[in-house]
Amino acid sequence: MFEDANQVDQYLDQQPPERRAALAQIRALVLESIPGAKETMRYRMPTYELDQVVCAFASQKHHMSLYLDVELVARYQQDWSTSAGFVV
Repeated sequence: MFEDANQVDQYLDQQPPERRAALAQIRALVLESIPGAKETMRYRMPTYELDQVVCAFASQKHHMSLYLDVELVARYQQDWSTSAGFVV
């Protein structure tokens, strides 16, 4: 996991400053809201897993994307904390 976290740090460091802050905030919200999530890199995107992929995010050429497995989110929703900044 340490190596993957370093890869996510490197990914964020490569982003333009205005996107880096937003992506770092998404990262923090996911890690705070999903206890036990493992942070990895898949398909060149920061990805968060429990028993399978829960979500991932990416900076595209003209936008940023957040990808969620809605069925998995629904299954774990009661166990995850929520905040005004994280919709589950």
